[in-house]
Amino acid sequence: MNGLAEELNDNINTIWATHFADDPQPLSPRYLLPITQKSVLFVGMNPSFDEGKIRTKFREEGNLREPRDHFLWPAYWKSYNLSHELEANERVKREYRKFFELHWNIIEVLGVETWEHLDVFPIRESKQKKLMALLKSNPRLRSELLQVFRRALQGYQPKLVLVFNAAAAHIIHEEYDLGFREDLGCHEISSPEFSALVFASSMLTGQRKVDTFSKQRLIWHIKKVFNGLTANE
Repeated sequence: MNGLAEELNDNINTIWATHFADDPQPLSPRYLLPITQKSVLFVGMNPSFDEGKIRTKFREEGNLREPRDHFLWPAYWKSYNLSHELEANERVKREYRKFFELHWNIIEVLGVETWEHLDVFPIRESKQKKLMALLKSNPRLRSELLQVFRRALQGYQPKLVLVFNAAAAHIIHEEYDLGFREDLGCHEISSPEFSALVFASSMLTGQRKVDTFSKQRLIWHIKKVFNGLTANE
């Protein structure tokens, strides 16, 4: 694991030890994989935790453990295997089509070979309202995790940040005080840490997804801006 990811994962473990010490069965966070420069970075709110789907996948692989037992912290970290996590990450991006299909479509349109997905908060929770309630009740936890997120985002040094979650988009807007580029029709991170163009939208998949025509228009817009970026390199 590279230095930045290792440092930030240590920070995450310290945060868990501080804020989840009284939880009898805390779920492990989603740890960061090696962070390398990516021209396109997708940003989400947090990793989901669908026990039914995870259990089904476990049984297909001959794993009889219950998902909650498997992801208990700190036992999960003590048995953490980077090679396994890298393989699982790529498999999830390929197989979890309901969530990642749009990512692959955009990457194909842009002609980019590699991409990564980064969550604002590494807390495993499928219900966003429950996550937001936790963060509201513990502002220190929220602040410390946002510091980790900022360091990770800076490490990726993306040219383009794509945020398809309304809550995550609002948080990034607040954190970076996003400016709007009138000439490009998108937002921009311009900070001492790094600069990047940002496209923010509500969900493009699932029950609350935007309509087909708005999605088509958004992808066209992303491609036009990205091609302009690469043409000026």
